[in-house]
Amino acid sequence: DFYIASSYKSYLTGDQINDYADLEQIKYVLKGGARLIDLDIFCENMKWDADPIVCNGWEMGNRHMTRSRKGYLKFKDVCHVINQYAFGEEHVQNYRDPLFLTLNLHTMRTKGTLDKVADIIMKEFGYRLKMEFSNQGANVALTPICQLIDKVVIFASGGYEDSNLEEIVSFGWDTTMG
Repeated sequence: DFYIASSYKSYLTGDQINDYADLEQIKYVLKGGARLIDLDIFCENMKWDADPIVCNGWEMGNRHMTRSRKGYLKFKDVCHVINQYAFGEEHVQNYRDPLFLTLNLHTMRTKGTLDKVADIIMKEFGYRLKMEFSNQGANVALTPICQLIDKVVIFASGGYEDSNLEEIVSFGWDTTMG
């Protein structure tokens, strides 16, 4: 049996609404042993190819309800910190354990932004992705944990279909399974 320590809204420092987003909080939960990191992904602005950001808020109207210097964290910075700390022997004891990223997509199905999310994930975690599960091919729940050592598995809410993100998501909720 294996237990996976999880962190909900891993980027927030304490409260769920009007809280501060901080990269240090992500480091803190990883150092505490979390191997499931939960992130809310929004568009930085209303452009079709807006940069992906991590913050709390509402998808309707692209409302960001997180405090920080800019009101959000850049997704690329978040992924870089996760890759550095989750798999760094000098940072965490369980650096070889599989890492699960859950992406709560609040991007209004904006293909340009979703493609940027995929590009960032590939850049930071590409060699660690368990590609047998891409396009929800194999059932990750039936995979022996030893096959996931040093790997990253991506879970996502619906809305990534028909984007490059579809190629790397291992399991999607709120999606129709064919």
